[in-house]
Amino acid sequence: MHTDDYPAASVEVVFDDDSKLVASSNSQFAYMLPWCVGTEKKGTYNPSISRAVAALMPAKTVNKDRLADDDLASELSEAVMGEIETAYDLRGVEDRVGPDLARLRSGYRITSATIDGWLRPEYGPDKFDSDHPEQNLHAVLHKSSLPTNVSDEVTLRDVNGRIQGIDGFFSNSGKYEDLVLSVPWLKQYITANPKVWVRITYVHDASLANEALGRFAADMKMRGRNDLVEQARAQRTQIALIQVGIRYAESYWVVCANKH
Repeated sequence: MHTDDYPAASVEVVFDDDSKLVASSNSQFAYMLPWCVGTEKKGTYNPSISRAVAALMPAKTVNKDRLADDDLASELSEAVMGEIETAYDLRGVEDRVGPDLARLRSGYRITSATIDGWLRPEYGPDKFDSDHPEQNLHAVLHKSSLPTNVSDEVTLRDVNGRIQGIDGFFSNSGKYEDLVLSVPWLKQYITANPKVWVRITYVHDASLANEALGRFAADMKMRGRNDLVEQARAQRTQIALIQVGIRYAESYWVVCANKH
């Protein structure tokens, strides 16, 4: 990766015969590589140039740390972990609750999974209790009958190393999937925007968990729509809560049983 600033460095070496050699760089990458050397501005990826220049610089000189790049090892390890994080987390869950994952795989392909006590907007109390964290399996599941960009995002309790509520999920997931795909304009939007993912939330026993219902109710009351709150409360288990978006940009949509 690189940052959004615009660094620059230039080195001029003067020899005894007054000839000169100039090396310059405005690279944002590690060690500010590549350098452009000589009048031909030949490129080189030799990090020894960067380290030597950094060693000649006084402390706190602009770009000194960037040229030395003492953090490359940690940056590289972070980059590798970022690439393998999904597989790494899934392997850890597999080691912990493998038989329960096998049950889920009988109907779905597991694209990611973690077990943790973190809260999410669609799940969890308002405040995290570090003394009594509730451990949950958070998994993204997909099956062949769904469009490629539609998945189920499932939260199920982990109690003493066993995942609770798998049978309930199998019994209820189909109705939420069918509901989402039964809305004509929404299905058309999903088909026309394959890079926009749609995740159908399922928390413990329903798509719209009580915690999410509480957040929805608070939003609607601020807007003077208590009528929608009462409708949602009466139909909670029939409503599909979906997350729609792309990375770093998503929104929550409520799909009612009447397809509104």
